[in-house]
Amino acid sequence: METHLFHPLGMGKTRVYNRRYSNEKIDDYAYGVVYDVWSGEFVLPDELAETEYVVYLDGIQGDGTVNSTVGDLLLFDQALYTEKLVNEQSLQQAFAPVRLNNGETFDYGFGWILEKSEKRGKSVSHSGGWPGYATLMIRFIDAGKTLIYMSNKEQEYEFDQRILEAVQQIMFDEPFEIPKSPVKRKAVHMDPARE
Repeated sequence: METHLFHPLGMGKTRVYNRRYSNEKIDDYAYGVVYDVWSGEFVLPDELAETEYVVYLDGIQGDGTVNSTVGDLLLFDQALYTEKLVNEQSLQQAFAPVRLNNGETFDYGFGWILEKSEKRGKSVSHSGGWPGYATLMIRFIDAGKTLIYMSNKEQEYEFDQRILEAVQQIMFDEPFEIPKSPVKRKAVHMDPARE
């Protein structure tokens, strides 16, 4: 990844990094946090039983361990408008629907969800997530615009989606409304004897 992608594109702050297994410490590293309903606080996912699997899966290369910045991802995005990374023919294949064995097509290219709208034109996107993190990159190809979203604070999915839609509406000079933060969940103690 370093030799063939990060270094050639100038992505100096991007790396494959396993924070629990590496001796390297990264300045200003954004730790992902999740909400603990019992304490009412945001904590590292390592501290909750339902998300502590991140400790055991930290050695996986790729999913959950490619660490980057908005600036570096913008370099990646801009390289896709050139042949620095892949040639035009390969890029067109990546942005084309897959043809299934039964002859039908599905709007997913080589790692990209494909969409087309009358107002915003053709777009390709991919999201990612890991306990405490959420990411999304949408490339509005026809409009020459890109949305890069990175969060290290787990929030309700619906709230994240409303924020992302508002940002897209702003990008395209459409009416928008910024959603209000959802009410924090609270733990409810139940008496098993009464159930």
